[in-house]
Amino acid sequence: MAVPVPYPLPLRQDEVLAPPLERDFAELRSISPLVRATFPFGGEGWIALGYKEVKAVLSDSRFSLAEAMRGDHPRIRITEGGPPFPPSFTQLDPPEHTKQRGVLMKHLTVKRVRALRPAIEKIVGEQLDAIERKGPPADFATDFAQDIPVRVLCHLLGVPATERARFLADASPLANSRVVDVEEAARLFASLTEYFGELVARKRAHPTDDLLSALVHDTELGGLWTTEELHGVGVVLLIAGHDATAAILGGILRWLVHQPHTYASLRDEPEMIPKAFEEFVRFLPAGLAGTRSRIAMEDVTIGDVTIAAGEAVLPIVHAANFDESEFAHAGELDLNRSASPHVAFGHGAHSCVGSQLARVEIDVAVRATLQRFERLVAVDPDPEWRQQILLRGPKSIPVTW
Repeated sequence: MAVPVPYPLPLRQDEVLAPPLERDFAELRSISPLVRATFPFGGEGWIALGYKEVKAVLSDSRFSLAEAMRGDHPRIRITEGGPPFPPSFTQLDPPEHTKQRGVLMKHLTVKRVRALRPAIEKIVGEQLDAIERKGPPADFATDFAQDIPVRVLCHLLGVPATERARFLADASPLANSRVVDVEEAARLFASLTEYFGELVARKRAHPTDDLLSALVHDTELGGLWTTEELHGVGVVLLIAGHDATAAILGGILRWLVHQPHTYASLRDEPEMIPKAFEEFVRFLPAGLAGTRSRIAMEDVTIGDVTIAAGEAVLPIVHAANFDESEFAHAGELDLNRSASPHVAFGHGAHSCVGSQLARVEIDVAVRATLQRFERLVAVDPDPEWRQQILLRGPKSIPVTW
């Protein structure tokens, strides 16, 4: 039976089963790489499914992210713009976005991220030590993949370890798209923004050697970021950097646990890990779309499709990463793949600011796990586990060794 157009997009990112959705995307893409869809919230718009089309939407300045933040529009989240969301450079369009992002990237350089490696290795080692002391079975989702990113971000931002619990309970539902309604989102964002407001004030009075202190005291901030936006950057980095990294790391670990030959190959040849990481990220995404809807500010023609001014389009990066015209046998995991760069971390002006940090964290975590354990064995293996590879990270990875 043909997939209906407009296509009814699934309601939530964390409730999507992969194979049916991927089959739908493939069939829709055979019709057109840009198709009409009914969104869970806000009505009807467009979805981009082709690799070239997704990159075109993400890089074309005629598509506005800021406009999508101003009101009701077709989307996959309950709400995406305006109150209760704190002001953030991620909600702006160039050139304002470019200027504010530049301030952050001046301090979140590749050099700074690489300098964090010893601290990340220490954090990962401590997590693995705790797992070994406790003994098998262990849950590598809750005891490892979900803890490492938040500990690294706390170190990067200068958040005291004693204060992690205060905001983690608020950040997780927002990051996982599991808020019940707008009122709950407002409460969670208000709590997080209040905390980072207090932390910014402390960094201003008593700076330490961390990213948040550097941003607070950067002389460029006076003309670019308001105090509210500075409060919001902590929220953005915590949510984006915690859950997406945990989801990717969890997905990789879950795959390795269920595929012992791949585990053994990477353990024997750790030099393969960086290349393998890129293929894992292409194949095992952290979420359905990985980005937000955009609004066309004028008529925009991509290929044979014209998106009218005022219409919304959602670029679905996972569909782009499974486009057979760019990735031969895209439905197979090939750790030796040589192909076009994936777009799992986005593309263009709004590409993920923390992608290099995620790469280092996951590289360290995977290497350390492979070195520590000759083999990890799934507890009660589930033959249907691959049905859920579009979840925002596995909720559990029970293993023995």
